[in-house]
Amino acid sequence: MERPHAPEGCGNGSNDPTSSSSTNSSSTNSSSSNSSSSNSEYYVPPPWGLTIAEYKAMGAASVGGSPGGAGAAGTAAAAAGTAAAAAAAAALPHAVLQVVRQGQTLQSFRLQQKPFWVIGSSPLADIQYPHPCVSRRHLALQYSRTPPHSLYAIDLNSSFGSRCNGCCLKPKQPLLLHGPGDPAAAADAADAAAEDASSSSSSSSSSSSKPLLSTDGEDANESCVFVLGTPGTTNRLFVVDIGAAAEAATLESKQEPVAAAAPAADAAAVAAAKGKAKFKAAAAAAAAAAAKSGKRLTREQQEEARFAQLQQQQQQLEEKAAAAAAAGDAAGAAAAEAAAEAAAAAADALQWQLDSRKRKKAEAFFAAACSFDEDDPFFDRTAAAAAAASEEQQQQQKPLDEASIKTAIKTLRQEITELEQKQTNGAAAAAAPAAALGPAATAAAAATNTAAAPAASPPPNAAANEEEDCLDAFMRETHAALHAEEQQKLQQQIQDKKQQLSEYKRLLKVMKA
Repeated sequence: MERPHAPEGCGNGSNDPTSSSSTNSSSTNSSSSNSSSSNSEYYVPPPWGLTIAEYKAMGAASVGGSPGGAGAAGTAAAAAGTAAAAAAAAALPHAVLQVVRQGQTLQSFRLQQKPFWVIGSSPLADIQYPHPCVSRRHLALQYSRTPPHSLYAIDLNSSFGSRCNGCCLKPKQPLLLHGPGDPAAAADAADAAAEDASSSSSSSSSSSSKPLLSTDGEDANESCVFVLGTPGTTNRLFVVDIGAAAEAATLESKQEPVAAAAPAADAAAVAAAKGKAKFKAAAAAAAAAAAKSGKRLTREQQEEARFAQLQQQQQQLEEKAAAAAAAGDAAGAAAAEAAAEAAAAAADALQWQLDSRKRKKAEAFFAAACSFDEDDPFFDRTAAAAAAASEEQQQQQKPLDEASIKTAIKTLRQEITELEQKQTNGAAAAAAPAAALGPAATAAAAATNTAAAPAASPPPNAAANEEEDCLDAFMRETHAALHAEEQQKLQQQIQDKKQQLSEYKRLLKVMKA
């Protein structure tokens, strides 16, 4: 396709009066649109395509003014620009582009607001999709220059291709989406098909004069889905809607901010009211608890107070009995002694009850401290294994891109280094006791022979010739077996990590290619 030089003012910026009613996500792309307008070489419309300058001139002609007139200033200029943009948008066929991921609409754009839309991974794109399988300039949605300004989709010779409703788009060959079609675009498509050797492939989309989207007849189709890159590698769908589907998407985009703002305000008011009520209830409960704690004692405190009262009563009765006996009142002394004995018995029973309760509390605390909890993660090894398996599964389900693959390669290299260091340290630790055992045994044998020399004179090498103790031999063999098993596990882990590292490196090479 021949690429003429862009006319002056060609870019991706637009002044649209309906931009306030579009979704918030479309407004976030204004910065990328402005940057795209500053670089006219990023995308140049085809000869039959509508440019930014022609789009503005069409709007100005509809309202009876000139695009960017020098005489206009202030509010009048802004009003004129707004009216021109609205008139230009009204002259184009209406369509809505939605960016969908996992059934959720991320962004929504009204295609009639601009003469063309470019989707790519570059920040200069009107709709940026940063992904390794998406080219800098991947797909363009272009309106034609001549009325009634049909809508086309063009694959901008992307590396991994584009698909519309499951069919591959031919590079640089316009696909008619909506409208009667433009003769110049049809001729351009025929030339591109003649140059393409694989244009006869059945899996590719055809460039017939029949539009893909239509609202009339039995074959009415109001939506089409674009997939960028190889299917399965990208997780975003680009859906173009016309007719009732476009109206529904536009209405939903208008109602979403209002519907989200009203419940947010109501929820904030309700939350504030609930917070105040909860604070008042907590303050009242705290005041009631403080009042109760000041007036009423616990059962244990009441029993301790009763025990002190019984002891005091017993002492008073004993003093009374002694005073009655000294006065010669035998009957009074006997009655006082009987009452003192009853108070002593009640105090003993209450003391036993208090001691029993304290003992039971101590036993319960000790039992709880020493009990075996089956749900304790320290004893339940399956919980940690299940958590690790779940984390690994979530890690595997994440989409792979170049950054995540580089991070995985760096992590694997670090893990391999740590495992090799652990293997080396384990071998050194296993060799150290064997090396230290010989001199120590020799020194002990020498000390034993020196102490036993006066009593009996055994040969000097008798201790060295003695057989090794059975327990020492068993412990040495067990330690060697455990060390060998640990080294084997470490070696297997290192091999697995190296295999994963080679797979990630191969995948990174393929992705870069």
